[in-house]
Amino acid sequence: MGLKNYREKVVFGSFYLGGEGVTKEQAERIKELRMQGKGYKAVASVVGLSRDIVRNYCRANGMEGYGEAVKLNLQRKMAEDTAMPGA
Repeated sequence: MGLKNYREKVVFGSFYLGGEGVTKEQAERIKELRMQGKGYKAVASVVGLSRDIVRNYCRANGMEGYGEAVKLNLQRKMAEDTAMPGA
């Protein structure tokens, strides 16, 4: 792993997760899967992290709860954000 990639992982992980190592790619994939209504265990197996790390990441980023409920909440939030640009 190059220094730049290491630094990016450490900074991203420390800033957003309190030190847990989640890359930007993993974070994006977690959000995609949660938007599809997937649970922590399913997301963890796809992304290659433990269920606990995925759960902690989701809690820290407003994606906690049951998969389908998160899906609906994220869709509602995106709809509100597009309905009120600049707000």
